[in-house]
Amino acid sequence: MAVHIDGWSVVPQYRKCGKGNCKVCHTGKGHGPYYYGTRLQNGKRCSKYFGQSLPDTQDDTQDEIRPLQQELAEAKRLIAVLQAENATLRKQLQPTSVRAAEELSQADVEQIWARVVKNAGDMSENVLQTAYSSLIRGLFGKGNTYTRLHTGRGGRPYVCPFRGPRFRYKDPVRLVETAAKWIIINEQIRQDNKAELRKKREAIERYGTLI
Repeated sequence: MAVHIDGWSVVPQYRKCGKGNCKVCHTGKGHGPYYYGTRLQNGKRCSKYFGQSLPDTQDDTQDEIRPLQQELAEAKRLIAVLQAENATLRKQLQPTSVRAAEELSQADVEQIWARVVKNAGDMSENVLQTAYSSLIRGLFGKGNTYTRLHTGRGGRPYVCPFRGPRFRYKDPVRLVETAAKWIIINEQIRQDNKAELRKKREAIERYGTLI
């Protein structure tokens, strides 16, 4: 392998002495190594003998390569940083980057909820709070800024996430209104059943039987 010293391409060479009884020549490459360098000067190839050992001189090629290697390492580090930042930005933008037509924000849902509650009649605060939490979880999941109700096809592409694909709507507002009413009613029924069950258990504990 050539070594570059002061513009010379230096390689080791071995020489045969021509003596018939020379063990070095018979058992190996020959005498050496002897280091010879070549380079072009004024269009002519010149050679130079450097001796049996290389001078203690820095390899010009390595001097040129080392800064490039450092720049390459720094470029790779910056690429890794940019890729990580890009992944973070994509994750942050993902909920809003693909917004289907007429999807709703949480502010939109809050306005719909206020209208539904206004016409819901006499409902306890506990029922309304629990129903609202269920509605928001079902519509937005974790970290989504907009609903993702446009999952069907045809004239009724908005699919209710609470009652399944049989319940489809032309627009998301109507879907949320219907879903909110359904959730409130079911939450009221659930809490009424829970209260009734608690009364029965208390009666059994007190009287040993149902009244």
